[in-house]
Amino acid sequence: MDDNETAIFLNRDVVKEFFSEIEVISYTNSQEFLDDALHTELWFSEPTLVLLDINMPGLFGFDTLERIEEERDSEFGQFEVVMVTSSDLKRDNEMANRFSCVMGYIIKPMRAENFMNVLKNTTVGKF
Repeated sequence: MDDNETAIFLNRDVVKEFFSEIEVISYTNSQEFLDDALHTELWFSEPTLVLLDINMPGLFGFDTLERIEEERDSEFGQFEVVMVTSSDLKRDNEMANRFSCVMGYIIKPMRAENFMNVLKNTTVGKF
């Protein structure tokens, strides 16, 4: 999830380097993601890796994390979140890592080596 189409394109390329067979679904709006996640069985079958920017229009990235955490014990699906953001502020990194669904924090632009290091912390990355 990113409100910048260029960032979405670049992130998709990095993800496809590691997971060429998966479908990458992109959102420019966190609320649309949450609406789909809550109402689509697609999300319930396997752990899902979510790339999330902090600075999003409408629903801020940390608000999205709160919603994911609130629903985590329900049938919401198993989301593993990697923050991909331009914020290099220590407090943002610390705040993101307070959420149990956050598996890593990458400062933009996301590169293959950064993504690979974060994948080691995820269920999705156990390939």
